[in-house]
Amino acid sequence: MRSGLASGAAQTERHLRELITRFIADRVGLDEFERQFVERSRMKGTASKTVLDLVYSVELALAEFSHGHWTEGELKELLARSLGAPATREPPARHASGAS
Repeated sequence: MRSGLASGAAQTERHLRELITRFIADRVGLDEFERQFVERSRMKGTASKTVLDLVYSVELALAEFSHGHWTEGELKELLARSLGAPATREPPARHASGAS
């Protein structure tokens, strides 16, 4: 049975990575990406650490985006990083406070 859980986690990770890749490549819009992401990430209780790390990374990026911390382009950069892909540019450091 354990291999079934591992197989399910690997399949979930593959589906999530494909979905993120499609969003980054503009093959799926933001609303559809969020809907599918929520749908596909519901199995967190049985997920591997790798899947959990990916899910939490995407959830954080989406939350920051929805609160105006990132543009959609910056969101895509963050998501590319969560996949381990090199980002094309560094997102601005907007969270730091104080003078430089």
